Amino acid sequence: ITLWNVNYSTDQDTDQDTDQDILSVEERRLLLIDFCIIPRSRLEMMNFLQMKHNPTFRVNYLNPLLEKGILIMTLPDKPNSKYQKYVVNAPNL
Repeated sequence: ITLWNVNYSTDQDTDQDTDQDILSVEERRLLLIDFCIIPRSRLEMMNFLQMKHNPTFRVNYLNPLLEKGILIMTLPDKPNSKYQKYVVNAPNL
C-alpha cells in the first residue's frame, strides 16, 4: 500500500499552480463571454463555470467583465434585482 502526502508541495509546484490558475481564469472569462451572447443570470453563469462560491465568482469573473464594459446589465437601474441578467456588450468586442 502506498500512502501519498496530499499536503506536500514545493515552491516550484506553488509557482506553477499560480501561473496555471491565472491562465485558467482568463480562459474561463473567455468562455463566459461566449456563453453570454444571450442574456444570462448570475446563477446560470456560475453553473456554466461549475462554481458555487458567489464572492469568488463576482471578484474573479463578473466584476472585471462589467468594469471593462465587456458585459452589461440588462437592468442597469436595478443592479440587485432577482431578474438581473448579463449580456455581452457588442460594441466592446
